[in-house]
Amino acid sequence: MAARDRRAPVRALIVTADDLGLRPDVDEGIVSAHREGIVTHASWLAGGASAQEAAPLVQEEAPGLGVGLHLALSQTLPSGPLAPLTGLLTPEARFPPRQFSAILWARTRARREAVWDEWNAQADTFERTWGRTPTHLDSHQHVHLAPWLGPLAVRLATERGIPRLRAPDEPARGRADTAVFSALGRRLARLARASGVATPDHFDGYRWSGRLGAESLREMEAARGEGCTEWMTHPGTHDEPGGYQRLRELRSLAHVRTPGASPSV
Repeated sequence: MAARDRRAPVRALIVTADDLGLRPDVDEGIVSAHREGIVTHASWLAGGASAQEAAPLVQEEAPGLGVGLHLALSQTLPSGPLAPLTGLLTPEARFPPRQFSAILWARTRARREAVWDEWNAQADTFERTWGRTPTHLDSHQHVHLAPWLGPLAVRLATERGIPRLRAPDEPARGRADTAVFSALGRRLARLARASGVATPDHFDGYRWSGRLGAESLREMEAARGEGCTEWMTHPGTHDEPGGYQRLRELRSLAHVRTPGASPSV
């Protein structure tokens, strides 16, 4: 009889703080959530208002924080030429506030080519700013989950040598929006893995976006399975109008202790 394998199952945890570079208060919250809490990675917006200030802040105060690229088609400034994005940008030459306009705008082949060029420009900006390849790839307001944009994100990861892509699959728990979100994530995961790009085995945090607290973190920890899990978070030092509770998230992330968080993943 073969000897029984008594090794404990692997339960790696990635805790990602989205929106690095959006504003100084968000950057400060992310750094604090890494230094004082469980955040292992952050996702950086190339066109965010504080994008260039965020890099030296992290390098000086949180050098162990893994930083990936937060692809954007909303709320930020473009990184590439404006002309190909005509019809998408606001009169101030910004992306629209929400991703839905961009998802609809990008349904034609020519416009998807414009998105491809823009996302490459964002990746170029990342490499110039940080001096290296992103640790991972995801997107602002989950725009890369759109079926006609997901293949562009996979292609970007493949061509740029970015090893990991967010392809979320979170239990719906009776919520229709989470069910759709996760169905799109599963579809993207199949495409990514077929292309040799890794995706976490499990994902959590979508249902708690902007209101993650100690209780939700305990629930997420209890539900964490074997393999690699990613938790999505949004810490900051100030709350936002409309109920986005970044300060609550920061306080929760800075005071909880969760085994298995993996800065090297």
